[in-house]
Amino acid sequence: MAREVFLRSADDRYQVLTSLLTSRTKRRRRRQFIIQGVRPVTMALQEDWPLEAVIHRTGGRVSSWAAGVLERVEVVIRYEVTDALMAGLSGKEEPAEVLLVARMPDRSLGGLSIGPDSVVCVVDRIASPGNLGSIVRSADAFGAAGVVTVGHAADPYDPTCVRASTGSIFSVPVVAVAGMEEVVGWSGSTGLRLVGADESGPALAPGDLAPPVAVVLGSEGRGLSRAAVESCQRLVSIPMRGGASSLNVASAATVLLYESRR
Repeated sequence: MAREVFLRSADDRYQVLTSLLTSRTKRRRRRQFIIQGVRPVTMALQEDWPLEAVIHRTGGRVSSWAAGVLERVEVVIRYEVTDALMAGLSGKEEPAEVLLVARMPDRSLGGLSIGPDSVVCVVDRIASPGNLGSIVRSADAFGAAGVVTVGHAADPYDPTCVRASTGSIFSVPVVAVAGMEEVVGWSGSTGLRLVGADESGPALAPGDLAPPVAVVLGSEGRGLSRAAVESCQRLVSIPMRGGASSLNVASAATVLLYESRR
């Protein structure tokens, strides 16, 4: 049975919760993160994601959705907080009805399920958690086997990333690795071709992204690193018209993942 905790002020327990929103270091140390938003909360429950606590407002009427979450969720702790405290945790103008505290998984490249039809998205030093979340969402939409972040990249469990993924973070595995050498060794053992997106490459042609393939994209400002370029068996560029010189990395990922599936 869950332990009930009533929070009426921003005490030490509340500060721990807020730190899960603001500090990557605290999230990693505690192996926990907070889930905000109707769709992400729903997806976490749908995917049976391991949960440790639920946070809800004290008193008042709740929607049928929130009532269903509170009835269904199985956690160790139930935090009941005031509207003012919930507003500080909600990340939007109106206080949320329900938030979840989830467990952060331990994942590795070896845990990804790779077959002859697999597509993986590799992002090299991506900085924006919003972009990373959008990439995860597209990876989910086009049936990718996973998303791999390389180097010092955005945290997939940052609340901005979780929201931007609209809950897809709970159905698409995200793996972080230190460098491209890990990706190269893993891709060689699984049969994945590494195809990098770079404006210096030839225009994308039919068959360039046929599975099994890992689509490699660079960071927002600098594109692919030298290590990433040297790791890829092929480079391709997205043909464009008009005055735009490039696409946002999340938009580019969507185009390439669609093309691979097409």
